Amino acid sequence: MVILWVLAGAVLGWFTIYFQIWNVAQLGPHTTPNVALALVIGGALIRWTLVAVLFWAALQVDVVACLLSFIGLWVARWWMVCQVNAGRNFKGLG
Repeated sequence: MVILWVLAGAVLGWFTIYFQIWNVAQLGPHTTPNVALALVIGGALIRWTLVAVLFWAALQVDVVACLLSFIGLWVARWWMVCQVNAGRNFKGLG
């Protein structure tokens, strides 16, 4: 059960950073302000909702499950940030 919550957090952490990178890749000089705002706010709301659902589901089990999912989420997010900053390119991100 421990691995399940850490893995669920890690998958969601990877998804949130990947989705942020995708959102930024969609922005450019051709993007109108309304579309840019919708992408940024809409993407943030989707990511926050998914994180809230994960934490809610983990809290239904117990507090330790929630902490484990939080650890998985943040480890994966930091790993992705370090990979992107190191210059590694992810498929489909240009």
